[in-house]
Amino acid sequence: FSVITFNYSQDFRTNARLAQAIALLIRKLNLTNVYLVGQSYGGLIAQIVAKRYPSLIKGMILSNTGTLTSNLDFEGFE
Repeated sequence: FSVITFNYSQDFRTNARLAQAIALLIRKLNLTNVYLVGQSYGGLIAQIVAKRYPSLIKGMILSNTGTLTSNLDFEGFE
């Protein structure tokens, strides 16, 4: 197995852009059986990645994180 960790670059101005960059990294590295581990903000980003790119993610481990809800408005999602 491999563990990849990174800092959140301020170059990504929205959560959606950061999630897209993570998905692109997963694809570029040709990763399979991907589990996202996230705490706090990382957990929220993990949920966004999984929701937008479900075919890339096998599972998640979340701790002390916010959640995506069905009534989250677009601004909150971004």
